[in-house]
Amino acid sequence: MKIEHIQVSHAIDYSPHHHAYINPYNGCPMACPFCYWLDDPEWEGRLQVRDNVVEMLRQELVQWDKRERIYVGSICDPFCEEEFHSGLTRQCLELLKEYKMPVLLTTSATNGVIREYLPLLTAMREQLIIVVELARPPFMKAMKRGEPHPGIENANLLQQNGIHTWATYAPLIPGVSDLKQVMEALDKKIPIYVEELLCKKRTTQAERVEKWIKRDYPSAYAMVREVIEAQNYTYYNDLMKEYENNKRIMHFPFRI
Repeated sequence: MKIEHIQVSHAIDYSPHHHAYINPYNGCPMACPFCYWLDDPEWEGRLQVRDNVVEMLRQELVQWDKRERIYVGSICDPFCEEEFHSGLTRQCLELLKEYKMPVLLTTSATNGVIREYLPLLTAMREQLIIVVELARPPFMKAMKRGEPHPGIENANLLQQNGIHTWATYAPLIPGVSDLKQVMEALDKKIPIYVEELLCKKRTTQAERVEKWIKRDYPSAYAMVREVIEAQNYTYYNDLMKEYENNKRIMHFPFRI
């Protein structure tokens, strides 16, 4: 993973859904084969560290509507390994705490940053929602071997400390995802957002997903290929029927 240090002209961007976002970093080392950012040829193999993002955020918050929710992490995991060295997310959160702004932060929560920052996150619990992304291939595979999922452990820790915690387990992939296992491992107060495998054929995503499934889950290959080639979501619709009365199962977009 190549690390690049850059300067930015502003800290807050707007998503296509008109959400205000802060990204202390740009890039992700996880290399998930179904990631929608794979369509960006510059996405892989690098992580940009936005060295002056805190300074720019400080300037922008002076005139910002304090009622508007700030989302942290759309093109990065704000609690990635680089955060141990740069601390940019922590500094952004401290500013948002100072301004008492509502915050939604998305992370895979698979390293020790969550535990190190727990005092800060707990102090922000009245204004903070943390969304923990659980469908990371290495950890899904580890769960099937009976090993603990660090994202689930950290999500439970956050919830137990009174922090509003949500989870995503998306996409749900036939023969790979085990929604029941994840629900049983997660704190029962944590809602889980799910989604089908939205992967169009003849795309980088499709190529990567098929290669990954063929290598790691060969028995699921025919089912996954059917989803991609025919856009057949019978598996997902049948699964959702099983959980139609379960209030923990949620569907995007986030309900805030």
